[in-house]
Amino acid sequence: MLSVPHLVILFVIALLVFGPEKLPELARMLGKAMAEFRRVTGDVRRVVEDEMRDMELKTREADLRKREAELAAEREKSIMPPGGAATTPAEIISGSNVPPPPLEESAEEEEQRRFRASVEGTVPTARPNNVAADTPASTNITETPESDEKSDVNANPS
Repeated sequence: MLSVPHLVILFVIALLVFGPEKLPELARMLGKAMAEFRRVTGDVRRVVEDEMRDMELKTREADLRKREAELAAEREKSIMPPGGAATTPAEIISGSNVPPPPLEESAEEEEQRRFRASVEGTVPTARPNNVAADTPASTNITETPESDEKSDVNANPS
């Protein structure tokens, strides 16, 4: 910064160069230029500070999302299905972690299941596609002598 003697010397030189009539006008222009410069630098400072706050906010949001993802992953790991491996819908769709199909029931286990069902009061029925082969396709109606008499009711007596 300039000291007081330096400023006095500059003021005397400006007075000699520009004259006493132009010096107040020059001082006004210099004051307006300084005010404009301060205003522009203040605007630039505010813009930079706003951008820094936005960047910091975005960084915090990214960290928060990352923590939430980590917590969700820990929750998935802690809640595992009986098979031992966590299966998410994405894993099932991609086929990367599909649980094995259930094992077929042995004849002994099926018999035990049927016994338990009959003890409980419910009896498992056969599947609709399992139709017994010995049932006739059409039923034959055997006529009794009484049916012969009834069938001739409308006949003309001769």
